[in-house]
Amino acid sequence: MQSLAMDLRVLSRELALYLEHQVRVGFFGSGMGLSLILGFSVAYACYYLSSIAKKPQLVTGGESFSRFLQNHCPVVTETYYPTVWCWESRGQTLLRPFITAKPLVQYRK
Repeated sequence: MQSLAMDLRVLSRELALYLEHQVRVGFFGSGMGLSLILGFSVAYACYYLSSIAKKPQLVTGGESFSRFLQNHCPVVTETYYPTVWCWESRGQTLLRPFITAKPLVQYRK
């Protein structure tokens, strides 16, 4: 019985040393955190490509003008990919003052 207790103590000490030196602790170091990040990234990429990135709707007064635009301005027929981090137009408007450069302008009379 005493040898069994001694074996368990040795095993638990070795397991503690192994876990201390081999297994990384933390959100990004663990497999679960990385799986969550990859899962959400793949889900967002699928949502972005299926629902957000779209071809613009071309509304014109006549068919001839629509054909003219499609022939001479090929960008109207291409898929529009907004920024991945802020694809909603109102969000882009709200974030613009924080991400644009603000040059220091010296005024004098």
